Amino acid sequence: MQRGTIRLGLRPTELFDAPAIQRLAVDPQISRFIYWDDPFPSGGGKGLALAAVRCRHEGRAFTFSIFVNRRFAGMASIDRIDHRSRSGHLFYWLGVPYWNRGVGSWAVGQLVQWAEQQTCKRHLAVLYANCLGENKPSLRVLKNNGFDEISRFVGSGDHGGKFAGRRWVRFSR
Repeated sequence: MQRGTIRLGLRPTELFDAPAIQRLAVDPQISRFIYWDDPFPSGGGKGLALAAVRCRHEGRAFTFSIFVNRRFAGMASIDRIDHRSRSGHLFYWLGVPYWNRGVGSWAVGQLVQWAEQQTCKRHLAVLYANCLGENKPSLRVLKNNGFDEISRFVGSGDHGGKFAGRRWVRFSR
């Protein structure tokens, strides 16, 4: 799809995406909003790509690579699929050069549309998403794509205390 002069794309994440994932994910500006280790580990890109492929084959998650003008820009996924509660969790991240350009809104919209058109729609009645309250652009992305705020909570000491005391917003769609 083209948006102005920007060409956007989405496709399932593959192992060969690992070097591009690594290049963008090491930026500490990204780590402050995401559960992964800070600093992002050497080889972390390969780990993310391997997990994406494995989980897709097992039907536990569907992860896509986001592209801007054919360059890797980030990832979007539906993970934590729970067939009993018919729910899944939407997650996305973008490299800093792609922030505030409409890429996140587009990618989340495409992922939601994909979920509604695929067989997982029969299995997923609701999508959830969590976002740090201080991450205003991501709050807008979720709201603009039909997610409604359902609760607020304060982060715990999980993940080495990285999010302890920080305020989160939980959404559903």
